[in-house]
Amino acid sequence: MISSALARLRASHRRLLIVVGHLGLVAVAYLAAFALRFDFQIPPEQFTRYATSLPYLLAIRLALFHRFGLFRGYWAFVGIRDLRLLVAAVSLGTIGFVALLAFVDRLRGIPPVVPLLEWLVTIMLAGGLRFVARWMREQPFRRPSRGQRTLLRWIKEEPFRRPIRGKRAIIIGAGTAGERLLRQLQHDPRHPLHVVGLVDDDPAKHGRAMHGVGVLGGSDDLRRFVAMHEVAQIVIAIPSAPPEQIRRLVTRGAETGATIKILPPQVDLLSPDTPQINHVRDVQVEDLLGRDPVQLDLTAIAPELAGKTVLVTGAGGSIGSELTRQIARFHPRRLLLLDRAESPLHMIHHEIAIAHPAIDVVPVLASVTNASRLDRMFDTYPTDSVFHAAAYKHVPMLEWNMVEGVWNNVVGTMRLAQAAARAGVQKFVLISTDKAVNPTSVMGASKRVAELVVQAQAEGSGTSFS
Repeated sequence: MISSALARLRASHRRLLIVVGHLGLVAVAYLAAFALRFDFQIPPEQFTRYATSLPYLLAIRLALFHRFGLFRGYWAFVGIRDLRLLVAAVSLGTIGFVALLAFVDRLRGIPPVVPLLEWLVTIMLAGGLRFVARWMREQPFRRPSRGQRTLLRWIKEEPFRRPIRGKRAIIIGAGTAGERLLRQLQHDPRHPLHVVGLVDDDPAKHGRAMHGVGVLGGSDDLRRFVAMHEVAQIVIAIPSAPPEQIRRLVTRGAETGATIKILPPQVDLLSPDTPQINHVRDVQVEDLLGRDPVQLDLTAIAPELAGKTVLVTGAGGSIGSELTRQIARFHPRRLLLLDRAESPLHMIHHEIAIAHPAIDVVPVLASVTNASRLDRMFDTYPTDSVFHAAAYKHVPMLEWNMVEGVWNNVVGTMRLAQAAARAGVQKFVLISTDKAVNPTSVMGASKRVAELVVQAQAEGSGTSFS
């Protein structure tokens, strides 16, 4: 109770100081208006009018400042809305004061320009102090060093220089979204990003600056900008961009080697309270589709996998490892992971074994071209389903190594399918590729032949090939 009482007392003292400070500003502004009108030589009779009319002006200002909530704001977080409220309160007060001067006899004789000058000076003083308070919060005061010999140089360099923290970043998009994201990144010391530049394909914005950060140029030169400024992260901040543009920007960003983040299109940028920093995330496939993702009904898949023994070939690869993760969600009894690469196989085996301790995860270090090894595996672990993802898939690599590509993709598929049929496997699924349609490369042709091998093997077999 004592602490809360002390807090209320401090708050009331603070409020009183703010009120007294505003009244002092009004008195100074009113006196400055007289001084400006009379070239800083105020006649005695005008000074008397100043003293006589000041209490009326203070009463009007006090009432309107209170009505517009100017005593309640946080000066350290002042914004455009606070400035609008200040201008509205001062303008209405000036109108009321001018009307009072016209109808009160003892207040007549004040030059008409004085209330106008007082209006301008009051806005300058009250608004200026608020923005100085915000500036001091965002840019702590630093004394000039010995190397900064002139005050002008210190003003140009030090107070407006932001401390460099975190990863160096570039924001793609110098529109509304980019501006708001940049502003929040600059004002939030918790976020580990230091924006060194903006990129926009609108030539009219090139060379301009936003919150002290320059628009470097278009996305065509993104690789040069990343190298020049040693950028570690790129943030795409164009929520209205179509998927084709996002794909193009992601491709150019990937060429730089920097990490790519995105401000997703569903963010409501018209809301003043939108926390854009929290919305920045990794690029997802939904950002590139141009449509809503298809939601699959996975309930029909569960009976095919739950409690069964499932083999995934190429389990250490990009497709095979993801297949393994998805299959493990359906709780098979045993999961056989086959790969010829030791390190990727070890990593996926360790990951699945830790994430799903109830599953018997068996790593099988082998090649799908080794028929005797496949037969021994199926004899040791009777298998219900096979997902065949083992394949060489890089198009240029197979152009240079055609024989090895055909041996692995075609012969390996044939020997695995034959071994699965001999072992009585119920289902065999070949993971193919779009490049097998009207193939124009060794990789595509080898996968197309693999499809034909599986189709041929399905004839007269008790195994369901697909």
